[in-house]
Amino acid sequence: METTLHEHDKEKWLVFGNLEIRITPRVERDFRALRGTLTSKKSSVDIVRKMRENDREQEARL
Repeated sequence: METTLHEHDKEKWLVFGNLEIRITPRVERDFRALRGTLTSKKSSVDIVRKMRENDREQEARL
């Protein structure tokens, strides 16, 4: 089964077979953060901690 990523109406979509998943800016940011931490071989606890810190910072700005 083929997986593709495409943009439609300025939204990003991940397509896996007949399943389409909209990639929101938050999901993309979290994925980029996760990918960066995985390549630096940090523990999963560090990854979760960083994501929670980012969420708190974002909520404080709103």
